[in-house]
Amino acid sequence: MSCSEESLSPSSLNETYTLRNVSGGFAGADVDYENGAVTWAFDADQHELVVTSLIINNGPQSVYLPLQSGTYQYSTTQSNGKTYLQIEGHQIYDNGDYGRYILNANGSLVIDQGEGSNGTAADVFTLYFE
Repeated sequence: MSCSEESLSPSSLNETYTLRNVSGGFAGADVDYENGAVTWAFDADQHELVVTSLIINNGPQSVYLPLQSGTYQYSTTQSNGKTYLQIEGHQIYDNGDYGRYILNANGSLVIDQGEGSNGTAADVFTLYFE
């Protein structure tokens, strides 16, 4: 899967997305998820992210599952024309960033944990949603 440079407004992060793939890390993970097995529902008005997972805790799908089922508070920021996601209690960077996110024109969402607004990180993942 690839990221398109054509993206939508950051305020568009107000939908439900299905996790399709997690890749990266030092081990070179490349884990696919069945359609509907893991959803992330963003509510921009309440700043809530509701994660629903049907994954049973065994195998690579559960090992690389980015977040467990639950409700999380989230926010977004912009820096240098890029948009970043913060998920309360799940920051990867000291400033609270979870990673850069891209909303592609085709409606897909990509979260790149390797890029924060104040630097980069190693042994992290790229999350692909539809």
